[in-house]
Amino acid sequence: MSTVPHDRTDEAFLSVGPTGSATPASLIVDYLFKNGASKVADICHDVGVPRSTVYDHLLRLEAAGVVRSDIAPGSRARFTPHFSLNPSAR
Repeated sequence: MSTVPHDRTDEAFLSVGPTGSATPASLIVDYLFKNGASKVADICHDVGVPRSTVYDHLLRLEAAGVVRSDIAPGSRARFTPHFSLNPSAR
């Protein structure tokens, strides 16, 4: 089972950074809003953020209930999950 290394699920996590630029989390949420369910590789390619950063933020967003995956966390080792916005979080 995956753990969330930093439990930052507050507004600051999803808003803009200190320099006024969008945070990786907000870029990911925007991407999923526009494109729907997507693989990590597609998200990092279009958002321009490293794969490890995208995956870390997706785990945090999933723990916060903002996104969901079509594959349970414990079953992802052999499969490629698609992440999407959680309809109940909108």
